[in-house]
Amino acid sequence: MLWLLACTELDPGLSRISQLLVSPGMHELNAQIVERLVTRGRSGPDGKLLDRLIRLGLIETTQDPRVPLHRRAVRPSDRVLELVRGRLVLEAELAGLATLESAVEIDGRCNRCSS
Repeated sequence: MLWLLACTELDPGLSRISQLLVSPGMHELNAQIVERLVTRGRSGPDGKLLDRLIRLGLIETTQDPRVPLHRRAVRPSDRVLELVRGRLVLEAELAGLATLESAVEIDGRCNRCSS
């Protein structure tokens, strides 16, 4: 689901196609259609999947119970979009505490050391 949301956010062509799925007056995919796409109509949407992704900070939507599901726009978080674009940097809060290293680069250094 995250890839679907990220692609509709980043690809203009897919974004135009996704407009066929949105509710009238909406410009983004909504919670109701996203749940239906993910479950492929197997079972009724119960909100658990979206709730979990919201708690993890992976998607953004309104949680206002007064807003019906078909009016709740769903989009990937900015952090998810950064990762999809290949921007593998630490968030500002972590930058002073940790470093980010590529597993590929670490593996390459280990292989050179053992040769």
